[in-house]
Amino acid sequence: MRKILLVIIFASFFAVSCASAPYVRTKAIGKIQKGARVGILSFSNLTPYPNAGVVLSEALTSLLYSRGINVLGPAETEKVFPEYRMVSLNDFYKLDMVGKKLKLDFIIFGYVEEYGYRGVVFGTRSAPVISFSLYVYDIKKREIIYTGFFNYESQSLSSFGVDPLITLLKEITKWVTKDFWKKLL
Repeated sequence: MRKILLVIIFASFFAVSCASAPYVRTKAIGKIQKGARVGILSFSNLTPYPNAGVVLSEALTSLLYSRGINVLGPAETEKVFPEYRMVSLNDFYKLDMVGKKLKLDFIIFGYVEEYGYRGVVFGTRSAPVISFSLYVYDIKKREIIYTGFFNYESQSLSSFGVDPLITLLKEITKWVTKDFWKKLL
């Protein structure tokens, strides 16, 4: 009886420790029309990880491009005004300038609040975590038509030779684009 109880406790601990549950809050008040040109700016990095904003915005660019969206990535979008690389929520003037110069219909930008590993557990890195906010700005209407707040922490420590942070990044960008299809497109 004691062995069975021990096996049940171990199995339930293993099942809970491998689960991943994202926290997501989104709001859409508009749609991206078919054939619209979308520009993506590098996300503002609020983490100690040096390239978190670039990594996340490039991953999102690749995923949207692979789904047939007419998208300009951060490298192309930021050529026009390098000083506008990262914008704040109330910087509509900068967003308008970039959008008009590149003939864009929408600009996607955001902030990376957390990217990396949370602490150390028993001498090894803990599970990876990514937390960011994402905004879609409609240049014609001059308003933000989509806001999304995403926090995703993987509880799985097994990665089979692949950095778990990269695996988590792939999962969250896929999840974000699913939300895009549902609410924006």
